[in-house]
Amino acid sequence: PQYVLSLTQELANESAQAAVRTAAGIALKNALTAKDESLQEQHSQRWLQVDEGVRGQVKQGAMVTLGSENRQATTAAAQAIAAITATELPQGQWLDVITLLLQNVSTNNTGLKVASLQTIGFICESINPDILATQSNPILTAVVQGANSEETSQEVRYAAITALLNSLEFVRQNFENEGERNVIMQTVCEATQSPDGNVQVAAFECLVRIMQLYYDKMRFYMEKALYGLTVIGMKHEDEKIALQAIEFWST
Repeated sequence: PQYVLSLTQELANESAQAAVRTAAGIALKNALTAKDESLQEQHSQRWLQVDEGVRGQVKQGAMVTLGSENRQATTAAAQAIAAITATELPQGQWLDVITLLLQNVSTNNTGLKVASLQTIGFICESINPDILATQSNPILTAVVQGANSEETSQEVRYAAITALLNSLEFVRQNFENEGERNVIMQTVCEATQSPDGNVQVAAFECLVRIMQLYYDKMRFYMEKALYGLTVIGMKHEDEKIALQAIEFWST
């Protein structure tokens, strides 16, 4: 308990050096995660046995850090929050974490929006899709809002498109609904035309993943947009964009 509290204090310390804050956040995440399954189970059980008050302080500290102007610290905090969520949510704990993050996304603070979308992306990447399925509607609403062409910050769009990429597996029910599917596809297609190269690459990665998961729903979109967008994409001067457009056709 004292170890994770100390790490959280350093992570949230605005006067500490960026490298120290980042290291603290990564150490906090590593205290909760492991690639080996049996070791992961040990880490999870150890965390769940920590006093609830201490865990609350750690979560609060990491959440506060999302609002920091230091982007390295916010990324480390996002990873730590995702690690805590992956441990607690399957146990029916910290059920309001997604709600808290979605509240951040609706603010006018660009840095906080980016960090919160990034956190949602990490959570979607690390948790069994079935566990998050009940949260699919609010998550999808937030990431589509952040990714659409009316969003002026390309950094927000990139974070949102990346979060969408990581959430595609558990929005299957939304993809079954034609209206919702149209909104998702329009958002992703428009993002391939972003002035920012990172957003374009992430958008094409989304199209590849959508084709893998929902191929049977894609005929209409192939005729209307995807054929033209990907053919142009394959000729793009940015090799990362061209490769994703080629990957689309390989898929």
